[in-house]
Amino acid sequence: MSTNSHYMIRGTGTPFFFQHGLGGDCQLPHSLLKDLDNVQLISMDCRGHGDTPLDDPNQISFNQFADDIIDLSGYLNINQFISGGISMGAGIALNIAIRHLVKVKALILVRPAWLNKPHPENLHLLEVLAELINNRQGESITNLKEFKELETKEYNTSQAVLKQLDRKQPEHTAFLLQKMVADSPFSELEQLKSIRIPTLILSSHNDFLHPYHYGPILQQSIPHSVFREVPSRYLNNDLHEKAVLHEVESFLKQNQLLS
Repeated sequence: MSTNSHYMIRGTGTPFFFQHGLGGDCQLPHSLLKDLDNVQLISMDCRGHGDTPLDDPNQISFNQFADDIIDLSGYLNINQFISGGISMGAGIALNIAIRHLVKVKALILVRPAWLNKPHPENLHLLEVLAELINNRQGESITNLKEFKELETKEYNTSQAVLKQLDRKQPEHTAFLLQKMVADSPFSELEQLKSIRIPTLILSSHNDFLHPYHYGPILQQSIPHSVFREVPSRYLNNDLHEKAVLHEVESFLKQNQLLS
């Protein structure tokens, strides 16, 4: 954990570490699950995100972000917790479950964007965006063929790509995009068979950056896991948030994880 790591804690109950996506910050998890009671919701700004500085550029990876959460749990004297996250945060939660399973009571993966391979096709536009930033080219990503195709097919998803240009610590944006898209939370699907704890996986159709089929793949690989489809946030964000809250709350109740 960075010595200046920024994190938020809300509520009391079962400790629940829930991480944000690439380019985001800890405000998003707290907004998404603001009505979830009987948990101590904890979210950290990953290095180079939000208000956590990027101390060492070489320490950007799923392993490092996962270890930062483990370090924070130790700092807070939390021995076991529910691990979860959105997009990149789902990858961090998976990494924690694989490498620190003894710490994890349950796993919640919302809109996973990575499996076991680096450079996933769904995140290719983020790598292109990083190249344009690094090269300081006059060309805008909005002029690229791949972006125009995405804009036509899924307009709101295309706008989510552009939001990477409007974030805190913009000087680190290109580096973070390159490093994280080139990384993966785990190396083999076979590793997921060791995660023998209650697991909830949520995915949506109409969400190019977070492919729907990743959900069933993870569900088939993780014992004791359940998969649920939720409405796309890019089609109706209110319905999406209500569905995510309902599924998370139902899962925690069913597994007696709310205190």
